[in-house]
Amino acid sequence: MSVGMKTVGYTKAALRDLRRFGNMADRIREAVAEYAAETGAHSNNIKPMKGGSADARRLRVGDFRAVFEETDTEITVTAVGPRGDNYETMTVQFIKAPGGARLAVLPAEEYEDLIDARNHAVAMAAVRAGSMETFTDAEVGEYLAAPSPLAFFRTRRGLTQAALAKAAGISQPYLAQIEGGDRTGTLETFAALARVLGVTIDDLVMNYSRQASGALA
Repeated sequence: MSVGMKTVGYTKAALRDLRRFGNMADRIREAVAEYAAETGAHSNNIKPMKGGSADARRLRVGDFRAVFEETDTEITVTAVGPRGDNYETMTVQFIKAPGGARLAVLPAEEYEDLIDARNHAVAMAAVRAGSMETFTDAEVGEYLAAPSPLAFFRTRRGLTQAALAKAAGISQPYLAQIEGGDRTGTLETFAALARVLGVTIDDLVMNYSRQASGALA
Protein backbone atom coordinates (compact mmCIF):
# COMPACT_ATOMS: atom_id res chain seq x y z
CA MET A 1 0.00 0.00 0.00
CA SER A 2 1.33 3.42 -0.87
CA VAL A 3 1.11 5.69 2.15
CA GLY A 4 2.20 9.23 1.35
CA MET A 5 5.79 9.15 0.14
CA LYS A 6 6.52 5.62 1.38
CA THR A 7 5.16 2.14 0.85
CA VAL A 8 4.63 -0.22 3.76
CA GLY A 9 5.31 -3.95 3.72
CA TYR A 10 4.99 -6.62 6.40
CA THR A 11 6.84 -9.93 6.49
CA LYS A 12 5.07 -13.20 7.31
CA ALA A 13 6.59 -13.12 10.78
CA ALA A 14 5.04 -9.69 11.34
CA LEU A 15 1.68 -11.05 10.12
CA ARG A 16 1.83 -13.85 12.66
CA ASP A 17 2.68 -11.36 15.40
CA LEU A 18 -0.24 -9.10 14.51
CA ARG A 19 -2.70 -11.97 14.52
CA ARG A 20 -1.42 -13.12 17.90
CA PHE A 21 -1.90 -9.71 19.50
CA GLY A 22 -5.52 -9.33 18.47
CA ASN A 23 -7.03 -5.88 19.00
CA MET A 24 -3.62 -4.19 19.13
CA ALA A 25 -3.04 -5.09 15.48
CA ASP A 26 -5.16 -2.23 14.10
CA ARG A 27 -3.56 0.28 16.43
CA ILE A 28 -0.06 -0.80 15.43
CA ARG A 29 -0.89 -0.74 11.72
CA GLU A 30 -2.39 2.72 12.09
CA ALA A 31 0.74 4.03 13.81
CA VAL A 32 2.98 2.56 11.10
CA ALA A 33 0.79 4.09 8.37
CA GLU A 34 0.85 7.49 10.05
CA TYR A 35 4.63 7.39 10.28
CA ALA A 36 4.92 6.31 6.65
CA ALA A 37 2.72 9.23 5.57
CA GLU A 38 4.59 11.75 7.70
CA THR A 39 7.87 10.79 9.32
CA GLY A 40 7.39 13.55 11.88
CA ALA A 41 4.47 11.59 13.29
CA HIS A 42 5.36 9.50 16.34
CA SER A 43 8.89 10.97 16.24
CA ASN A 44 9.13 10.69 20.02
CA ASN A 45 8.36 6.99 19.79
CA ILE A 46 10.90 6.10 17.09
CA LYS A 47 14.28 4.82 18.26
CA PRO A 48 17.22 3.16 16.51
CA MET A 49 17.44 -0.53 17.26
CA LYS A 50 20.44 -1.37 19.41
CA GLY A 51 22.69 -3.85 17.69
CA GLY A 52 20.91 -3.33 14.36
CA SER A 53 21.78 -1.71 11.05
CA ALA A 54 21.70 2.05 10.56
CA ASP A 55 18.26 1.79 8.92
CA ALA A 56 16.71 -0.45 11.60
CA ARG A 57 14.14 1.23 13.81
CA ARG A 58 11.68 0.45 16.57
CA LEU A 59 8.30 2.19 16.80
CA ARG A 60 6.72 2.21 20.25
CA VAL A 61 2.94 1.83 20.28
CA GLY A 62 1.69 1.67 23.85
CA ASP A 63 3.22 -1.41 25.42
CA PHE A 64 4.15 -2.83 22.03
CA ARG A 65 6.83 -2.15 19.45
CA ALA A 66 7.12 -2.65 15.72
CA VAL A 67 10.57 -3.47 14.37
CA PHE A 68 11.12 -2.10 10.88
CA GLU A 69 13.65 -0.96 8.31
CA GLU A 70 13.26 2.36 6.56
CA THR A 71 14.56 3.72 3.27
CA ASP A 72 13.63 6.87 1.37
CA THR A 73 10.69 5.08 -0.25
CA GLU A 74 9.86 2.00 1.82
CA ILE A 75 9.14 0.76 5.32
CA THR A 76 9.39 -2.98 5.95
CA VAL A 77 8.02 -4.28 9.26
CA THR A 78 9.68 -7.54 10.29
CA ALA A 79 8.33 -8.11 13.81
CA VAL A 80 5.79 -6.88 16.36
CA GLY A 81 5.81 -7.63 20.07
CA PRO A 82 5.74 -6.36 23.65
CA ARG A 83 8.35 -3.68 24.14
CA GLY A 84 11.20 -3.41 26.62
CA ASP A 85 11.71 -0.26 28.63
CA ASN A 86 15.32 0.46 27.72
CA TYR A 87 16.19 2.38 24.57
CA GLU A 88 19.35 4.14 25.62
CA THR A 89 22.99 3.06 25.65
CA MET A 90 23.36 -0.65 26.26
CA THR A 91 24.15 -1.52 29.88
CA VAL A 92 26.50 -4.45 30.14
CA GLN A 93 28.50 -5.84 33.04
CA PHE A 94 31.41 -8.25 32.80
CA ILE A 95 31.90 -10.99 35.36
CA LYS A 96 34.30 -13.88 35.72
CA ALA A 97 32.80 -17.36 35.88
CA PRO A 98 34.15 -19.93 38.37
CA GLY A 99 36.07 -21.56 35.55
CA GLY A 100 37.74 -18.27 34.65
CA ALA A 101 35.68 -17.41 31.56
CA ARG A 102 34.80 -13.73 31.16
CA LEU A 103 31.03 -13.34 30.79
CA ALA A 104 28.92 -10.38 29.68
CA VAL A 105 25.69 -9.78 31.64
CA LEU A 106 23.01 -7.40 30.40
CA PRO A 107 19.35 -6.69 31.20
CA ALA A 108 16.74 -8.98 29.68
CA GLU A 109 15.24 -6.14 27.62
CA GLU A 110 18.61 -5.41 26.02
CA TYR A 111 19.17 -9.08 25.30
CA GLU A 112 15.83 -9.05 23.51
CA ASP A 113 17.06 -6.05 21.50
CA LEU A 114 19.99 -8.11 20.26
CA ILE A 115 17.67 -10.98 19.32
CA ASP A 116 15.39 -8.52 17.51
CA ALA A 117 18.37 -7.09 15.63
CA ARG A 118 19.58 -10.52 14.57
CA ASN A 119 16.15 -11.69 13.42
CA HIS A 120 15.55 -8.40 11.64
CA ALA A 121 18.84 -8.67 9.75
CA VAL A 122 18.02 -12.21 8.64
CA ALA A 123 14.53 -11.18 7.51
CA MET A 124 15.74 -8.14 5.58
CA ALA A 125 18.44 -10.18 3.84
CA ALA A 126 15.74 -12.58 2.67
CA VAL A 127 13.50 -9.71 1.55
CA ARG A 128 16.30 -8.16 -0.48
CA ALA A 129 17.16 -11.53 -2.01
CA GLY A 130 13.54 -11.99 -3.07
CA SER A 131 13.12 -15.18 -1.05
CA MET A 132 10.70 -13.68 1.50
CA GLU A 133 7.41 -12.18 0.40
CA THR A 134 5.99 -9.07 1.99
CA PHE A 135 2.42 -7.89 2.34
CA THR A 136 0.78 -4.51 1.91
CA ASP A 137 -1.33 -3.04 4.67
CA ALA A 138 -4.47 -3.94 2.70
CA GLU A 139 -3.28 -7.55 2.48
CA VAL A 140 -2.56 -7.53 6.21
CA GLY A 141 -6.19 -6.49 6.73
CA GLU A 142 -7.33 -9.42 4.59
CA TYR A 143 -5.08 -11.78 6.56
CA LEU A 144 -6.46 -10.62 9.91
CA ALA A 145 -10.05 -10.84 8.64
CA ALA A 146 -9.64 -14.35 7.22
CA PRO A 147 -11.02 -17.21 9.34
CA SER A 148 -7.52 -18.71 9.44
CA PRO A 149 -4.06 -18.14 7.96
CA LEU A 150 -4.67 -21.25 5.86
CA ALA A 151 -7.74 -19.65 4.27
CA PHE A 152 -5.78 -16.46 3.56
CA PHE A 153 -2.82 -18.15 1.89
CA ARG A 154 -5.04 -20.44 -0.17
CA THR A 155 -6.93 -17.42 -1.51
CA ARG A 156 -3.68 -15.50 -2.06
CA ARG A 157 -2.32 -18.37 -4.16
CA GLY A 158 -5.48 -18.34 -6.27
CA LEU A 159 -6.55 -21.87 -5.30
CA THR A 160 -10.00 -23.22 -4.62
CA GLN A 161 -10.51 -25.53 -1.67
CA ALA A 162 -10.98 -28.42 -4.10
CA ALA A 163 -7.70 -27.66 -5.91
CA LEU A 164 -5.67 -27.30 -2.71
CA ALA A 165 -7.21 -30.41 -1.15
CA LYS A 166 -6.38 -32.48 -4.24
CA ALA A 167 -2.79 -31.21 -4.35
CA ALA A 168 -2.32 -31.94 -0.64
CA GLY A 169 -3.92 -35.37 -0.81
CA ILE A 170 -6.88 -34.68 1.48
CA SER A 171 -10.60 -34.25 0.98
CA GLN A 172 -12.22 -30.87 0.33
CA PRO A 173 -14.65 -31.20 3.29
CA TYR A 174 -11.70 -31.95 5.59
CA LEU A 175 -9.85 -28.87 4.30
CA ALA A 176 -12.95 -26.72 4.80
CA GLN A 177 -13.21 -27.89 8.40
CA ILE A 178 -9.54 -27.09 9.06
CA GLU A 179 -9.88 -23.63 7.50
CA GLY A 180 -12.94 -22.90 9.63
CA GLY A 181 -11.36 -24.16 12.84
CA ASP A 182 -13.74 -27.11 13.22
CA ARG A 183 -10.91 -29.65 12.88
CA THR A 184 -7.34 -29.34 14.08
CA GLY A 185 -5.49 -31.31 11.44
CA THR A 186 -2.33 -33.35 11.87
CA LEU A 187 1.24 -32.23 11.48
CA GLU A 188 1.48 -34.34 8.33
CA THR A 189 -1.59 -32.61 6.86
CA PHE A 190 -0.22 -29.15 7.53
CA ALA A 191 3.15 -30.14 6.11
CA ALA A 192 1.43 -31.14 2.87
CA LEU A 193 -0.63 -27.94 2.77
CA ALA A 194 2.41 -25.78 3.51
CA ARG A 195 4.38 -27.47 0.73
CA VAL A 196 1.65 -26.74 -1.84
CA LEU A 197 1.22 -23.14 -0.68
CA GLY A 198 4.95 -22.42 -0.46
CA VAL A 199 4.87 -21.43 3.20
CA THR A 200 5.97 -22.94 6.52
CA ILE A 201 3.77 -24.86 8.92
CA ASP A 202 4.04 -22.01 11.42
CA ASP A 203 2.70 -19.65 8.73
CA LEU A 204 -0.48 -21.71 8.71
CA VAL A 205 -0.81 -22.55 12.40
CA MET A 206 0.98 -20.26 14.82
CA ASN A 207 3.32 -22.12 17.17
CA TYR A 208 2.26 -25.46 15.70
CA SER A 209 5.75 -26.79 16.40
CA ARG A 210 4.96 -26.46 20.11
CA GLN A 211 1.83 -28.56 19.82
CA ALA A 212 1.66 -32.34 19.91
CA SER A 213 2.22 -33.76 16.44
CA GLY A 214 -0.61 -36.21 17.07
CA ALA A 215 -3.29 -33.52 17.14
CA LEU A 216 -6.86 -34.59 16.53
CA ALA A 217 -7.59 -35.19 12.87
